[in-house]
Amino acid sequence: PEDLPSELVRRSLGGTPTRQRFVLRGQPQLAVAVPITTAAKTPTVFISTTPLTELQRTLSTLAATLAAGAAGATIIGAVLGRYASRRVLRPLSRIADTAERIAAGDLDARLSGLDDRDLTRLVATFNAMTDSLEARIQRERRFASHVSHELRSPLTSLRGAMDLVRGRGVQLPERAQLGIEILDQQVSRFERMVLDLLEMATIEAGAANVDLVVLSVAPLVEATMLHVGADAIPIELSTDAKAAQVSVDARRFERVIDNLIGNADRHGGGATCVRVTRDIAARQVRIHIDDAGPGVAPNERTRIFDRFARGAQGRHLAGAGLGLALVQEHMRLMHGTVHVGESPEGGARFTVELPEARER
Repeated sequence: PEDLPSELVRRSLGGTPTRQRFVLRGQPQLAVAVPITTAAKTPTVFISTTPLTELQRTLSTLAATLAAGAAGATIIGAVLGRYASRRVLRPLSRIADTAERIAAGDLDARLSGLDDRDLTRLVATFNAMTDSLEARIQRERRFASHVSHELRSPLTSLRGAMDLVRGRGVQLPERAQLGIEILDQQVSRFERMVLDLLEMATIEAGAANVDLVVLSVAPLVEATMLHVGADAIPIELSTDAKAAQVSVDARRFERVIDNLIGNADRHGGGATCVRVTRDIAARQVRIHIDDAGPGVAPNERTRIFDRFARGAQGRHLAGAGLGLALVQEHMRLMHGTVHVGESPEGGARFTVELPEARER
């Protein structure tokens, strides 16, 4: 009796049937106490104890089985869910990749090889949209190319007539001479715009010829500055840049420098210095053109390279906004880059980066 729980004994002696679990010598037990009514005055209780070892073992096994089953079901569900999601999202990823290629300029990209019947209509519509987009862009390119080409003949005649009139301008009244001068400026602007449009159309059509040759940087920059009539601008070459060589198309490089020098003259108060440096670790040669202008605002440093875009300082000046766009295209064809920043003197700094030529 002393092994029984005191609460069980107390309540059962008070006349209340009681059931209680307890531990006896390390083993779980279930005790049931039932009061017994007898003629004697002394309370009598019947108590029965049953060991719960087998039940606890069964419950522990069941708990472990349920835990293992839950873990297994979670793992299997995760694997199946990942497989199903990848199978569902794979076509969408391919659509997104194809759209990115088209946005980057690859108009030949198309969707193919998608076996999902539910996406058949989407694939057909997407490819049809891409075909329509490519046809429209090609049509616009041909239109710009044809218009630019057809303008060359009348422009050449107009230029010849302007040269003839300008040669006899001294015989005309002063007001007529002023009109001829203004007309000559506009013809020159028109001529430059047509040539730029032709160059852009050739590049976009993929018909641009790129003649890359290995040249030393120092004589290349000096000769180019002389050819574009900017030999009065000082040139600074770092010590390690003097021996550098680049693979470059000399004609396109001259167009790049000419456009950047002209841009500095029109919008930046003129170029102040041309600095040539070399990044040995990146195997690049950088040509910096600094000007004396107010600089380019950070929010416009990317936009000014778009076609027909001009910065805030150049909106009221002459120009079609194609010069910097052509500079970027020429650099791309030569596997280089161009960007604008701030010069140490406070003006704008246009930086041309060309990869070094590999030693044979």
